[in-house]
Amino acid sequence: MLVVQDIEVSYGAVAAVKGISFNVGKGELVTIIGANGAGKSTTLNAIMGLVPITAGDMLMKGQTLTRVSVENRVGLGMSYSPEGRRVFKSLSVLENLKAGGTTLSKDVAAERIDRVMAHFPTLQERRDQVSGTLSGGEQQMLAIARALVSDPEFLILDEPSLGLAPKIVSQVFEIISELRGYGVTILLVEQNISKSLAVADRAYVMELGLIVKSGFAAELADDPEIHDSYLGTAG
Repeated sequence: MLVVQDIEVSYGAVAAVKGISFNVGKGELVTIIGANGAGKSTTLNAIMGLVPITAGDMLMKGQTLTRVSVENRVGLGMSYSPEGRRVFKSLSVLENLKAGGTTLSKDVAAERIDRVMAHFPTLQERRDQVSGTLSGGEQQMLAIARALVSDPEFLILDEPSLGLAPKIVSQVFEIISELRGYGVTILLVEQNISKSLAVADRAYVMELGLIVKSGFAAELADDPEIHDSYLGTAG
């Protein structure tokens, strides 16, 4: 579904992503793991068109994304839940969800919001509540739910469990597993490496802007080098 070919991303003279290649097949859950500063979030931003690539190409369902706008990438079936629980804190839960359906007709958006809320009963109960008054876990669920309103084929999740209590982290990963069961293709960047490897089909390891290792997630979870470098300190 997604093919990334030798992409590079630079911030001025600093190379953040250095010619990486990987792919995500339809229906797969693929995770990118690595330390802070490895280039993971920059890679996701490049895929979504939020930062420009300086070399390489990306293809979604065989179509190059190089000159495709963010809005048109959404039209291709892509959606993005960025790091940091970026909800509109002055708006209600319902208004936030409506913001996820701005490319849809009013009737279609309403139908999809109802469908999404069915999977997030807590949000249904708080649909008129101002989002800034939600707990951190509820805000993260809202961010994921908003990304689902467009009914994406391909969902990008950046650090969905960051800063959440362990119980809420487990709930977030239950939701991610459910989405995979519905056939949504997912690309996940996550600091909780043990949980991301537990739900993923395949994984890529990034260090200093490069992919240094890849394989089936279950195999990487048992890899002594991965365990010593990441899982020994992962939550």
